Parts: sequence; structure tokens; C-alpha cells
Amino acid sequence: VKNTNVMLELSWTLPNPDDHVEWDLWTSPTDYVSMQFKNDFREAALALASHASFTPHMYIYDGIEAKCRTDEGENLCTTMCTNGGRYCST
Repeated sequence: VKNTNVMLELSWTLPNPDDHVEWDLWTSPTDYVSMQFKNDFREAALALASHASFTPHMYIYDGIEAKCRTDEGENLCTTMCTNGGRYCST
């Protein structure tokens, strides 16, 4: 829906005292803004080793709306999409 307000709520809970960190990262393959963070955080992630669980999440877009699929079903965004350009992570 275009031109509408979006409300977002962030919350943090108190950590569990189990010496285990659980973290998620929402990103996309073309997220160049966070590329440096991802590269720099590698050392910290390796240091956490078995004391951490990491869950990556990729943003998926509607390839038809993003113009990654022609009317004939051809995938114009190549490796960034699947199902003939229907689902993309551009």
C-alpha cells in the first residue's frame, strides 16, 4: 500500500543466563550499506562459536512488481530471482 504510515515496535528482553547468544540479521545480497558490518562482525561471530546461534533472513520481493519478470514469464533479474522472476532478493 503506497503512501501509508507504518508503525514499528522494537523490544528487547532480558538475556537468558545460559551463556548462549541468539541473533538474527535481516539483509539482502545487494545490501551494500551493511557490507562492512558483515565483514567486520565475522571475527566476533567466530569468537562466539558454540555460544551463539545465528539466523540469517533475506528480504524477498515480488519480482513482478520489481519488474524482474516479463509478461511472458522471463526472469530479467537472473540469479537474484527464482520461479521465473516471481520471487527476488534484489
